[in-house]
Amino acid sequence: MTKLFLSSITLLICLSACQQDTQNAQNDSSETEISEEPPPEANRLSEDQQIYYETQGDEIVTRSAQALGQKLMEALSDGGVSNALAFCNENALTITDSLSENMGVAITRTSLNYRNIANQPHQLEEEMLTKFSTQHKAGKSIKPITAVTPDGEVLYASPILVNMLCLKCHGNVGTDIKEENYQLVKNLYPYDKAIDYKAGDFRGMWVVRFR
Repeated sequence: MTKLFLSSITLLICLSACQQDTQNAQNDSSETEISEEPPPEANRLSEDQQIYYETQGDEIVTRSAQALGQKLMEALSDGGVSNALAFCNENALTITDSLSENMGVAITRTSLNYRNIANQPHQLEEEMLTKFSTQHKAGKSIKPITAVTPDGEVLYASPILVNMLCLKCHGNVGTDIKEENYQLVKNLYPYDKAIDYKAGDFRGMWVVRFR
């Protein structure tokens, strides 16, 4: 029981990085909805707008990761890694879509080494991911990025780092990931690239697009 409790706590940390529950996130969504904010001019944010979107983005990512983490912990407790993998495959996108609707934004997760092809990055996201990756490999601290797309859309990106518990699904096959669990990964995600990570590696990012 103690090990399971510790694993559950660790998974929450992992999702904050690889971030109290779904009901709270939904009930509090009115507090997170974006108030009327003038659109950025010339694809550049003012200092006040920068602070505004950074604050909102951080709040939204935290709530989203907590909501997804709560459900994933329940799946892990009910049936182990194989059940958690099946849960993610069936529900992860649905949960983020629901949170997006409740909060009035578009919430996604993406990576250069994505597991679900639906999470493949767009051009600007790929540039952000590459910047995060380069900074991390250089030993620099990586912090969220707020940017404006060519269409004038504000985008907030928050990096995801790998935690020890993440390795059960994203580590080395045969060492961290059981062979039978990786076979399930391949069955569920034929285009999977999200393996061979080590604890502390940069894995991807949460993205919030303000509508």
